[in-house]
Amino acid sequence: NCMSGDNGGWHLVRGAFYPLVFPASEVHLHPELPEQVAANTIVSVNDKAKHLLVELPFGHLPPYTETVLINLLEQGITPILAHPERCTPLAKDLSLLYDLVSRGVLLQVNAGSITGESELETVEAAALMVRRHWVHLLGSDAHSVNQRPPGLSRAMERIARVVGVEIARLVSRTYPEQVLQGRTIYPLKPLPLPPRQI
Repeated sequence: NCMSGDNGGWHLVRGAFYPLVFPASEVHLHPELPEQVAANTIVSVNDKAKHLLVELPFGHLPPYTETVLINLLEQGITPILAHPERCTPLAKDLSLLYDLVSRGVLLQVNAGSITGESELETVEAAALMVRRHWVHLLGSDAHSVNQRPPGLSRAMERIARVVGVEIARLVSRTYPEQVLQGRTIYPLKPLPLPPRQI
């Protein structure tokens, strides 16, 4: 007995609720990524061949970053950058990230970066991304309930206070559902950086 429908990410099996789990992987950025996607050797989000969760290195930005991401877009795969606020070069020069977002790359920011549970530079970068409408998805990056717990509800509340309930709903519900369904997301237009940030 399995109950389908909108149950907030849970389904009922034999009288008990279990979380819904969808296939996906966080793929490290590397030069051969577009070829691997074309060969169908990498799992896309929910295996829909539409969105791919991509992780950048934290300490440096490879010279092929933009080329790989644009090649994926040209293949019809929308890259979702996982926790870009934790990539030091992007946090220091957000104009690079703005260019990528303007071209169609989506961003998934960690809940802990929104709620202030990361390093100051990471928290500041995430806050600016939220205010400029660059954040499309929230990630828990949870490793357990004790070490780096999810914290998604607190992050949604924080986003609602900063930019409003509608945007909080977009990044916590609407856009994630569209990604899971393999649909194209038409996000809010990203606002450019304030002059002092360029």
